[in-house]
Amino acid sequence: MTLYYQFSSDPAQAQRVTLVCSLTGFYPKEITVEWKEDNMRFEGSPAVWNMQGEDKKFNQTSQVEVNLEKWLSGSLYTCKVTQNTKSQELNTSFCRTHPISSPSLKLNIDESSGAFTATCEVFASYKSKVFWVLDKSESESADYRELKDSENRIQGSEHSRTFTKDEWKSMKSIACEVRNKCFSPVRKTFQITAQEPIFPSMTLYYQISSDPAQAQRVTLVCSLTGFYPKEITVEWKEDNMRFEGSPAVWNMQGEDKKFNQTSQVEVNLEKWLSGSLYTCKVTQNTKSQELSTSFCRTHPISSPSLKLNIDESSGAFTATCEVFASYKSKVFWVLDKSESESADYRELKDSENRIQGSVHSRTFTKDEWKSMKSIACEVRNKCFSPVRKTFPITAQEPLFPSMTLYYQLSSDPAQAQRVTLVCSLTGFYPKEITVEWKEDNMRFEGSPA
Repeated sequence: MTLYYQFSSDPAQAQRVTLVCSLTGFYPKEITVEWKEDNMRFEGSPAVWNMQGEDKKFNQTSQVEVNLEKWLSGSLYTCKVTQNTKSQELNTSFCRTHPISSPSLKLNIDESSGAFTATCEVFASYKSKVFWVLDKSESESADYRELKDSENRIQGSEHSRTFTKDEWKSMKSIACEVRNKCFSPVRKTFQITAQEPIFPSMTLYYQISSDPAQAQRVTLVCSLTGFYPKEITVEWKEDNMRFEGSPAVWNMQGEDKKFNQTSQVEVNLEKWLSGSLYTCKVTQNTKSQELSTSFCRTHPISSPSLKLNIDESSGAFTATCEVFASYKSKVFWVLDKSESESADYRELKDSENRIQGSVHSRTFTKDEWKSMKSIACEVRNKCFSPVRKTFPITAQEPLFPSMTLYYQLSSDPAQAQRVTLVCSLTGFYPKEITVEWKEDNMRFEGSPA
C-alpha cells in the first residue's frame, strides 16, 4: 500500500487536493477499499482503476478529491484495505506531509483608565483558531489584527479583549489558547488572584548567522517566558556533559509582573553538523526541566545506502564500499571482529558536480584474504543507527542480486529526447549473471551499457 497526495495544475481544480491509494501485487481480485475523513466515513465517491499483471497479481488505484480548506486545516484521511478477514490502514494529512512547529505566544496585560486589556500575540506558521479562556469558560476570538514583517509578509496575529475593573476582579485567571489539528493546543495563562511561583514556558531553537565572520558558528537560543519570581538557573550541556562556553543572557519583566529570559550559546559548526546533542536545563526552586536539540532533530535524514564490491586482480583482493549519504559520516572497515576507520576516500558527484556520497577502498594480499572469515563496511553518524554491509569470505554460496530499476533525465540538451533506464544489481555471487531488457514484453533492440 502507498498513500500520497497530488495538486492539479488545472485552475478549475485549484480548491481540490487529490489523495491516491495505490495497491499492488494482491490476489485474488476481490478487495475492499474504504476512505475516511477524521475517522468518519468519507462521503465522496472514489475513482478506481484496476489492472492485472503478467504474474496474475492485481493492482488497484483508488483516489478521492478533498476540499483544499479541509486539507489545510489538518484533517486526517485514511485508506483502509480489507481482503477476507485481514485489514490494513494508511493515514495522511497536511500536518504529516508538512510538519510544523507549535506556535509561540505572548500574553500581555495592560491597565488603563480603570480597565484591563489582555493582548495575545500569536506567531504561527499556519492560520489557527484562538480562544480566550476565562477561568473555565472559553470563547473563540473572532476579531484580530495581522502581524506583518518589514516586507509585508504575515507572521502571526494579535488578539485583544478588554475587561472592566469589576470583571477583572471577579476572575482568577485568563488564558489565550491556540488550536490547530497539526499540533497540541498551546496556552499562555495569566494568574490574576495570586502570584505563586510560575515555571517558565521553554523554547529551544538554533540560528545561523549571515555574517561571514560567524560562518563556522551556530547560535542556540533557550527562550524562557512567563515565570515568577525572577530567580531561575539555566544550565547548558553538550552531549550530556557541561557546556564549556559562556552563555549570553537577557532578562525582561512584562507588565504582568512575570519575567522572561533569553540565554544563548555559540557552538562549533562541525560539532553541530556531526549530530552532537545540546540541552538547556532550567531549574526553579526544586523543579527542573530540560529541552534538547541537535542537527539530527532539526534536519531528520534517512539512513544511507551502501554498496560493497569485491574485485580480484593479480592475486590481490580489493574491497570497495560506495556510501550514498545525505551528510558526511564516518566509515569503518570491520575485518572479522577488528575494525578501523577509513581515512582515505573519493567523493561521488553527479553530473552537476554535487556530492552524492563517497567511495572507500582497501586492498588485501591473497594470504590476508584467506585468513579472514568476513569483511564489512559500516557507516556511523549520530543521526542514525550504524548501517553495515557484510561480505562473507569463507562460505561463498550463490547469492541472487538485490535489484533496483530507475530512470534518469540528462541535463544535456543533446539528450533531451532520451530517457536513461538504469538496472542496478548488487550483492550477487558468483560473477556470472545474465541481464535482458524488454520493451512492452518484447526483446529490446538497443545495446545496454
